[in-house]
Amino acid sequence: WVEIAQTVSPSEKGKLLKLATDNADFLLKDTHARNRSGKDEITVLNSFDEKTITQLKQNGKKSALKINIKGKEDENTAVRAADLSADYIILNCLDWRVIPLENLIARTRGKSKLIAEVSNAEDARLVLETLELGADGVLLKASDADELMKALALVKKQAPKIEVVLAKVTSVKQISTG
Repeated sequence: WVEIAQTVSPSEKGKLLKLATDNADFLLKDTHARNRSGKDEITVLNSFDEKTITQLKQNGKKSALKINIKGKEDENTAVRAADLSADYIILNCLDWRVIPLENLIARTRGKSKLIAEVSNAEDARLVLETLELGADGVLLKASDADELMKALALVKKQAPKIEVVLAKVTSVKQISTG
């Protein structure tokens, strides 16, 4: 995901917009995120609103909650949104990034997709490798085309190539821990 910083010059904004449109899964603008084809749209909420998340879900629309994680209360709010089946939770960890992300990966896995807000490729690597599972994606607040290219290359490299095949269980046995 890419969000173009409002402070960039018009010429840099044009470069970033082209890169994001051609390469990123979603481009975040105001209260909407759109995918490359423009067909898939996600409503982005800047504060937790149970009624709106539920209503969007009932109408077959996708939602994302954008939340600043300052403490445990914010983590709990993110979990409540996941329990309501918000499609995405966009996390901006203001102080320390890894511990809240680890907590949320453990508490929300399989309920919602976690998107961690980052400002550079190195931060993207960190959040994608947290707990060996990582966030489901990153939202790069882009202000530099070179940094955006680095982050895009890193994210594409991180995407696992898993082939699913049919298997038959032939036996089950207890094993010790460790």
